[in-house]
Amino acid sequence: MAGWFASNSALDDQIERATSSSLEDIALSLEISDVIRSKSVQPKEAMRSLKRRIGHKNPNFQLAALKLTDTCVKNGGSHFLAEIASREFMDNLVSLLKAYGGAAANYDVKQKILELVQAWSSATEGRGELSYVGETYRSLQREGFHFPPKVEISSSMLDSSA
Repeated sequence: MAGWFASNSALDDQIERATSSSLEDIALSLEISDVIRSKSVQPKEAMRSLKRRIGHKNPNFQLAALKLTDTCVKNGGSHFLAEIASREFMDNLVSLLKAYGGAAANYDVKQKILELVQAWSSATEGRGELSYVGETYRSLQREGFHFPPKVEISSSMLDSSA
């Protein structure tokens, strides 16, 4: 399995395949998160590959990439979670929320981003190395973004020694 991910382009191909359908391929999503967890790819490169896919113009691909990112957050290990909690990744999500005109993200994409930022903020609370997620959440609240009803995710969903 790790042979598929020998290069970033192979990971990009797998992420593209996992996000090219409106139907979620949970087996492929878990395979990708297993590769990330096993450290067969650099966590920063995995984050950047997902970030590129989230930036796609097709909202269906964006939604699928956000769902895949959430699966990887929950299953990819703490080394990957640190990359998702980085300014690079979180600020990219914020820029998608704030884009307007032709660059504006579709409503469902914005709602999914808000849902994930809120859930990740709750789950990473009290973990100093992941504090930028909470900072981003609070900043968006102050700016008047309306979050969906809160769904609590236990921090144990993100705990891992990988």
